[in-house]
Amino acid sequence: MRLHQLNKAFYSDSIERDIRYSLSTHDKAILIEDAVLRLIDKNDPLLNTFQKAHIDVYVLESDIKAYGLSIKNDSITTLTDAEWVTLTSKCNQQVAW
Repeated sequence: MRLHQLNKAFYSDSIERDIRYSLSTHDKAILIEDAVLRLIDKNDPLLNTFQKAHIDVYVLESDIKAYGLSIKNDSITTLTDAEWVTLTSKCNQQVAW
């Protein structure tokens, strides 16, 4: 199980393609830093890919608060910093995008 850590609101088409191709069953994704801005677009293609692939998606609570956002999506879980560390330790691999 891999944890995909995304920290940008936008990636080039080739990077997004690489992210999609690297996904496997049971992988997880966390949006940190600027990546939480993806939550603004309900039709974000990468988030839709995660949903279709049944990838658990998490966001870092401190980043959500920093941007003044709220989560209106039941399929996305908010994590504290301590919970992020726990999630990271449960995953065999981490990939930072």
